[in-house]
Formats: sequence, C-alpha cells, structure tokens
Amino acid sequence: MIKKMLFIILISFVLVAYEMPPELPSSFYGQVEDGRVGQLVTTNFKGSARTFLFEGKVVYALNVNGGSDNAVVMFYINGQNVGTGVYHAGTNQNANLVYKPPVFYWRSFFWWWK
Repeated sequence: MIKKMLFIILISFVLVAYEMPPELPSSFYGQVEDGRVGQLVTTNFKGSARTFLFEGKVVYALNVNGGSDNAVVMFYINGQNVGTGVYHAGTNQNANLVYKPPVFYWRSFFWWWK
C-alpha cells in the first residue's frame, strides 16, 4: 500500500515537471499613418491595443498570442486591414501601419440638392 502511494506521488511530480511554460508572444510596435489617438488596433490572433501619442506621432504597441511561427498577422483599425507582419514567438518587431480614414461626401448627404 505504501509503495503504491509513493509511486503515485512520484508520478505526479514527474508529470508536473514535464509541464511546458507558456509560449512567449510576438510583439509589434510602430507608427500609424493618418491614425488618431485612442483607435483600437486588433489582429487576426489574440491581441489588441489602443493608439497613443509619442514624440508627436500616433503609435501603437501590442503583444500577439496564439499564433504559430511564420504565420501572417493582419492588423485592423475599424475593420480595415491596415498592415501585416510575421509571427515569431519572443520577438519585438516594427510594423508601421497605414490607416485610410473613411471619406464622407456632403453631396451624398444632400442627395436632394442639385
């Protein structure tokens, strides 16, 4: 009986020892061309961040989790694809984004005006 309990305790320690640590995220940062402060930058993986002002430029910094190495990471602002990057666990990469704000046409607003 005691041998059986010792065996179970030993196996449980071995199983805990083989548990792997979590994978490091792939980090991205960069400037957002034509962006505004406070915009939400999202990805096709787990990860999102808000833009902020740094040295007079609108920038972002975020960690992306849940990808596999060499996977393409797509960045979105307001549902618009603004750039891409490549997922590499444990790295910090520069990826500048280009946001094209939607254009509002006054003529379409005043459709009845000729």
